[in-house]
Amino acid sequence: MSNAPAISRIRRAAATLIDLAVVLLIFLIFGAVCVLLFKVSVGMDTLDKFLSYDPNPAPNPANQIYGLVESGCCLFVTWLYFVQMEASRYRGTLGKLAAGLQVVNFAGEQISGIRASLRFVVSVLRAAFIFMLCLFITSMIGMDTRFSDFSVIIGMGGAFFLVVFLSGKRGQRIQDFVSRTRVTRRG
Repeated sequence: MSNAPAISRIRRAAATLIDLAVVLLIFLIFGAVCVLLFKVSVGMDTLDKFLSYDPNPAPNPANQIYGLVESGCCLFVTWLYFVQMEASRYRGTLGKLAAGLQVVNFAGEQISGIRASLRFVVSVLRAAFIFMLCLFITSMIGMDTRFSDFSVIIGMGGAFFLVVFLSGKRGQRIQDFVSRTRVTRRG
């Protein structure tokens, strides 16, 4: 294993925030494209009904299927972003590039697409677990259990804190342990 020093948590947090912004931008662009395609395929009248807010909507299988397809496509595009960037000659996402970091294997070499995919899957599972744990804790301490805006903000804040600061003594997170990779300084 490389003897590179552990990276600072602040540097890794900055990279994570930049990557969250990139992923949000991907979701917004992809969501807009999906809405436009939906508009073209079903007509403007249906789109207006789909986009209108109803506090007690009747279950609509078409809307549920559309939501699942859009979510799955966004997850796929996000997976492509992370895997293509981390397994490329750049060795990291835009956030890692901006923070001066790179993802390498234990020999300090570029990682494969398989390792990058494994890193992504474990990272998503870890973030989802931590987010749900934070929401569970907010409900246990008496906050609204119906995913109110405040409990979601608390859950996301707690999840971000744990995702950024929960790492081993060499700065490795669970996705690094599982995929046998390291995040190091560029150099």
